[in-house]
Amino acid sequence: MILVKVHETPNGKLIAVCDEELLGKRYEEGNKELDLVRYSDFYRGEREDEDVFAEELDPEDFYTVNAIGERATGVFIKKSIVKKDQIDSVQGIPFVYICRAFEGILDD
Repeated sequence: MILVKVHETPNGKLIAVCDEELLGKRYEEGNKELDLVRYSDFYRGEREDEDVFAEELDPEDFYTVNAIGERATGVFIKKSIVKKDQIDSVQGIPFVYICRAFEGILDD
């Protein structure tokens, strides 16, 4: 299972997705850190099956994603939103941050 939390922001939806068993743990490697203790509330959302979440996920519904864990990042690979080589890791835990460009942001 994964945890999915949608944060409404002035720019649109930010989706935080995390493999359930990772919540409450901290991973550190070099200058990279995944602190799922300190930021547990950010990721603590609804429990969802990753396949069901992937089926329902529409890339047009969000502007930013924070995904941590094999299953969480796998959803975005499966949907061709990111490629495997765009996934980073800390102590073997994969993560990805996705930020979509805003239409018209550079138009003047």
